[in-house]
Amino acid sequence: MDVAGVVEEQVLQLKSLWKNKRALAFQALNLAMIILSALMIWKALMVYTNSESPVVVVLTGSMEPGILRGDILFLDNTYEEPIRVGEVVVFKIDEREIPIVHRVLEVHVDKSGHQMMLTKGDNNNIDDRRGGIYARGQRWLHRDSIMGRARVFVPKVGMGPGHPSEALQERPGAHYDLGVMTTLERASQPGLLDLWRNSRKGRAVLALWVGVAASVSAQAVLQKRRKARKRTWSRMVAPSLTSLQDRVQRDEGAFRGAHSRLKEYVQEVQFARGETVEAARLEDLFRSVARTKTLHGAQRFASGALDGYAVRYMGILAALAMMTPALSDPARNVEDPTEFFLTCLHLLVNLMSAFKDIALAFRALSAVRALASRVNALLVVGHGITHPVTTSARTPAGQAAVERQALEKLSRGEDTGKIIVDRITITASGVEILHKFSCTFQQGESVFIRGHNGAGKTSLLRVLRGMWSPAAGTVTCNVPASALLFMTQRPYFLQGATLREQLLYPQRSGDAIVVDDDVLLEAISRVGLESVVMQPAVSSLDQEFGTDGLSAGEAQRLACARVLVRRPVFCFADECTGSCTEAFETAFFTHCIEDLGITMITVSHRSAVQSLHARVLDLSDTSASHVSPDVEKN
Repeated sequence: MDVAGVVEEQVLQLKSLWKNKRALAFQALNLAMIILSALMIWKALMVYTNSESPVVVVLTGSMEPGILRGDILFLDNTYEEPIRVGEVVVFKIDEREIPIVHRVLEVHVDKSGHQMMLTKGDNNNIDDRRGGIYARGQRWLHRDSIMGRARVFVPKVGMGPGHPSEALQERPGAHYDLGVMTTLERASQPGLLDLWRNSRKGRAVLALWVGVAASVSAQAVLQKRRKARKRTWSRMVAPSLTSLQDRVQRDEGAFRGAHSRLKEYVQEVQFARGETVEAARLEDLFRSVARTKTLHGAQRFASGALDGYAVRYMGILAALAMMTPALSDPARNVEDPTEFFLTCLHLLVNLMSAFKDIALAFRALSAVRALASRVNALLVVGHGITHPVTTSARTPAGQAAVERQALEKLSRGEDTGKIIVDRITITASGVEILHKFSCTFQQGESVFIRGHNGAGKTSLLRVLRGMWSPAAGTVTCNVPASALLFMTQRPYFLQGATLREQLLYPQRSGDAIVVDDDVLLEAISRVGLESVVMQPAVSSLDQEFGTDGLSAGEAQRLACARVLVRRPVFCFADECTGSCTEAFETAFFTHCIEDLGITMITVSHRSAVQSLHARVLDLSDTSASHVSPDVEKN
């Protein structure tokens, strides 16, 4: 076909259309009508469904196998019908560019009557809150973020990914298949084919390429018959990176979720002496992320190196082998140099792309250098914390060293069974909370601490735990740390842990712990949770037990079961039963004090259990010099 003639014919048609103004206006109106009609239909669907995007295409595999990539979803966003658990919704997050298609896992109604949801992908192991899908600090998905719920879906048409580049990214081996096909297609051009036939060397190289084509065809037929996606030559050369990338995202989400949750419950973890356990958990999660990213980077490097060097330069050598017979044969007859140039043009483009990759490598090296500098700065700071330098307290570094000393252990005396607080002064943010305060906690003598908000009840417990250091005075603790137990108003539970691990926290599963199952079951029964905890889904103490579905009162009662299992000498309870009924509170404290002999140091605004304690310590007295009045007798 004469290309110049076709181009000339198209140019003449455009010139004639430009001269006929009426025909040109008619074509423009037809085009505008098509565009406006499509826009009107789309706007009508938006009004009818109350959704800004009535039709969406699934782009990820987080909902497989129920909903695959490439499926088309028709949405409806009517507010009259509430969203229910199990429905598939499409929502948007401010920090993400594209909407997300996930299933509703839990529905919560706040005090104002607005719905808030927790979502999860069917193919994900954790919910979107722990997986880092939501924005930073976001715990629930608000109703306004919902674009609509899926009413109808149309199965995918054609390839799963919506764009050829996505298919090539999912299956890098397709690069090499397409390269072989392109080479064979170029080699079969009429001009070159005649030269192959007239050249002895050309016939040998042609036979080689025919063999390669036959091998590729046979491999494709066998792959289709076996319905197998593994162990094909292209996958062995360039394995799919999609599954490994999903694993990287999953591990990173688990690490971010655990870190965010620990930041939220940092005080509860410190009171429970769970720093070692949480540090080990974060270390394991971080190592998992590091291993996965290292493996992913190694595979990407190997695939990129093979694609960027071996395949391209071997392709150039193969092209030279193909062109050599045609150029060196004395009987050659290259009548059309332009056709010969176009045949080899794609080889020149690949060569130019290879040099472009080399130039872009310097940008990647700059990014690596920046990351290395950040890691080096982190190591320097970590080394300074591990090996602190003795400095003056008047300097900023000395002030930081003084603050780090606030976590030192409490001094221990010679007597046992006593905690002596001697004229301590507690300050927070420059404000004095307690001034020259003194008291003594004796084993076997339970104390009820009361006082108005801000009187220093929780601050006193922080000092006794060792989380804070007093500005003045001393605290002498003659009781082993293992005999002390601190209970907070908001208990902390592990994620993905068994019921046994929840009850024994902060003990780790690898520690030498000998606690009979009867003791654990009796503690669960004592706090009245046998019907909630020992449900059919959790028929054993060693099965995973999630606490997200527990109410505030049930969570506090489960934390109270830890007291019955550990049976400490001193138990410091800071509003630990504030969400429970007074009947349970009375029964629990009676059992701990009278039956188990636990010395309870209770902080509470309720007076129901005050009579069960031997003494009452009132912190409402904020006089300048407060030596505790040995406490008020009942």
